Formats: sequence, C-alpha cells, structure tokens
Amino acid sequence: MITLRHRKRKRFLNLTLGILWLLIFGFRIISKPKPDAFDFWIIAFALFFILYFVYLTKRPVLTLSETQIIRHHFLKDKILPVSDLSEFVVNAKGDYVLKSNSGKSICFKPVYLDQKSLGVFKKFLAVLISEKKDRRD
Repeated sequence: MITLRHRKRKRFLNLTLGILWLLIFGFRIISKPKPDAFDFWIIAFALFFILYFVYLTKRPVLTLSETQIIRHHFLKDKILPVSDLSEFVVNAKGDYVLKSNSGKSICFKPVYLDQKSLGVFKKFLAVLISEKKDRRD
C-alpha cells in the first residue's frame, strides 16, 4: 500500500502559523496579566492551525494499493477499484481525474501532493495503463 502525502510546504505553513499565534498569545499574557476575549480567539486560531498540521501529517491525500485507490476526505473517503478504472484525464484546471466504468470518479489537485508522492503516483499510473493495454491486446 502506497500513501501519497500533502506537500511539506503546506503542512509546515500551518505549523508556523500555529506557533506564531501561540507566541502572540504569550506576549499578550506577559504584557497584561488579565486575558480578554481576543486572547481566547488567539488560542482558538493557534489550536486550529496546529491541529490542521497534525491532520495533514497523519492523513494522506491518496492511498494506492493493487486493488483500489482511496481518496481521503475529512468526513468520508472515496474508493475506486483498480479493476473498474476506465480512464485518467487531466482537466482544464490541471486537476487529475480518475474515472471508473461504474460512474465513480476521483479528482485531486497535483499541487497538493509532495513532489516525491507525485512521482510515485505517476509511476503507479503508468504501470496501470500498461497493464490495461496488455489486457486489451
């Protein structure tokens, strides 16, 4: 099973923003001992960015296996069986779209993937396409 991760830049940007909000909170607490309502919003922003960093680090964009391709979303995953895969298209926006015979499709932006993961995906896709051509012949 191959997991394709989010870009490091996107992940660490969220971590940096979370740490920045924590530093702002620390400076505000040092400068005035009594917290006000804005300080609670600062903590909320810091927690959001840090938890989003953890989410992006733990949860992959795609999981590839010999039998299925899984596109991970926050609430529900999309599963596309490899045997049912009919076509691969790059649309006008540059998004990658995998379509199946049953009408299911998986769409994702390659800019969200780590460069290493994108190379692995392209190799996996090339193997799938060559296997499909061999079966037809």
